[in-house]
Amino acid sequence: MDLFTPVTADNLFSALTGRSVHMETLANQALGSGIDKYMNKDYKGAAKEFRRALGLAPYSEHSVNAAKYLVQSHLRLNQTDKAIKVYQDAIKLHPDRDELQTALGNLYLAENRV
Repeated sequence: MDLFTPVTADNLFSALTGRSVHMETLANQALGSGIDKYMNKDYKGAAKEFRRALGLAPYSEHSVNAAKYLVQSHLRLNQTDKAIKVYQDAIKLHPDRDELQTALGNLYLAENRV
């Protein structure tokens, strides 16, 4: 496609869909890498990968899992305030996911912040 070729809605949709799929694939790879690092107790490295997964595809279904793992990584690193912020941000992106709100409430209770 050159500069003077008219862009049809179908072409634009195809281009955006392809990009979205590519970003989701990269996000899933980052999630997998983060899980590997988490299992090997590299919580700092895991947190970096989970943040990358969230940044690449914040609205994907897998981003909820990335957020949950990121919270656990922050908790392992004694970064409770960062863990709370992750839950708050995840709830903004996925307000329909009750388990995020419940988990945030449980974290507040565990930290005596209610």
